[in-house]
Amino acid sequence: MRPLDFSRDIAARWEMQTHAGAELLSQAGITAILLDHPKPEFAEACRRREIAIHPRAALPCHSLLQLPASGICALDDGIWPGISQPGKAEDPNAVASASNQPWLDANGFRVQHLRALFPNRPAVLAYQPNEKAGVKAERLLPYSSLELALVEAWAWGGNFLLTLDGDLTKALEQNDPKAMSAWGELGRTTRWLREQRAMFGFPAVPVLTTLVEDSEETAEITNLQVRNNASPALAPLVAPPRPDPQTVRVLVAVNLAEKSRPAAAAAIIDHARRGATVIVDEPGADAWWRGPGLQRIKEESDRITYRLGAGAVVGYKERISDPSEFALDAIDFVGQPNRAVRLWAAPTVLARAVGTPHGAALIAVNYGQPIDVAVQSRIRGHYRRATMIRPDGAPTALQAVRRGETTEVQVPQIRKVAIIVFE
Repeated sequence: MRPLDFSRDIAARWEMQTHAGAELLSQAGITAILLDHPKPEFAEACRRREIAIHPRAALPCHSLLQLPASGICALDDGIWPGISQPGKAEDPNAVASASNQPWLDANGFRVQHLRALFPNRPAVLAYQPNEKAGVKAERLLPYSSLELALVEAWAWGGNFLLTLDGDLTKALEQNDPKAMSAWGELGRTTRWLREQRAMFGFPAVPVLTTLVEDSEETAEITNLQVRNNASPALAPLVAPPRPDPQTVRVLVAVNLAEKSRPAAAAAIIDHARRGATVIVDEPGADAWWRGPGLQRIKEESDRITYRLGAGAVVGYKERISDPSEFALDAIDFVGQPNRAVRLWAAPTVLARAVGTPHGAALIAVNYGQPIDVAVQSRIRGHYRRATMIRPDGAPTALQAVRRGETTEVQVPQIRKVAIIVFE
């Protein structure tokens, strides 16, 4: 039996042990399943379709703080993706309005966090449609939400262990037209994801770089940066990137473990000396980031700014308690003209910018209804050509227009996912 390979496999928990079940797996592009005690007839049907069967124990799943020291990082933490509006009757297909900004239930940051901490190990989200993931027993999930869960995991460079909720399973068993249509779209998307898998593994454009630990505190900082389309690059606290103010304009080192002094403290602060802005949040006189050369230049209600070398250190007076407000602060420090990626009038879309061997790419995931109007989008850098690729349409050339330090395109449609390749 070939081992699970989450760089290319589409895997699922599965219980429907019938010939029709094997055919459904094939239609969806699923290449591996987790199933204990498979029936011989079903196992043979899967073998003929080149679908590998593994016992559930082949993929142990853990929380962030309990991940094993080796093997696949299979995280059972997560929230079922889509749109929610706290305090109102839940509608998974809710659409934003000018006065009603949607709250996106999203998990891409979890993949990014795992990849930063464990760069040589596959990052897999393995949460299930249950109350732990925010799915109450009475909630009806859109059939397309399974596709969304897979798309967002791949878009941020990982994978997702598909798990069907009871309603979708029942609908597929009954050949419900809407369920079968969504299942067909899932199959189209899985094949496209595998075709584009190299694109999802490219590194993030590091304009805003956030240092992370194996802690929920730094994960939440990342979460709100992603939700505000700050498109952060992540790096482990123990190995910050090399100082280069032309690429790493802002370096975030906040909400670190209590009383920690990073082993790489000198390397972190060196970013400021070379011209970047370093954001920290330990206020004490003996805080790890303090040292010679700091010149106090501005004090605000929540932070003090110091000049250091060619750059600055921004010290918050308390640990960050509101990651959402802090994400907006981080964007302000970067400056709107310098953001890695920016979208207008697309509140249900989360995007990230990655560097490619020949340029860059903007990867956009839509958590709401399909967007059929042009979305004004920018990516940092100057490029002459842009091409949109997506699972639900042919490649489309877009007009690339230089705007300051960025390149702008009008993205004509975003259903679930789109990649704009810039060269």
